[in-house]
Amino acid sequence: MFYHAVAVTNLNPKSIVFFITFVPQFLGVYAPLLPQFAILVSTFNGLTAINSIAYALVADKFWSKITHPVVLAWLSRFGGRALVSMGSRLQFSNDENREY
Repeated sequence: MFYHAVAVTNLNPKSIVFFITFVPQFLGVYAPLLPQFAILVSTFNGLTAINSIAYALVADKFWSKITHPVVLAWLSRFGGRALVSMGSRLQFSNDENREY
């Protein structure tokens, strides 16, 4: 599961767009490019690993409680209501209040 999460994160188009748009501002023009990228990529992968491990530990701790049928039904209802309410709010909002 851990390696799958790392692979998904590294191959996620959002991660690629993040690196293309955000990372260049931290690169030194006169310094060698490869060591800079190595540091940035290893930092990103390290933080991703910590994040994945934290999620796995939390999920493992609450697995028996989350998979209870009553809790699953409640979470499904809550999630559905949240999505419907956000969609309704977006539909009925005018362009002046939208943040782009």
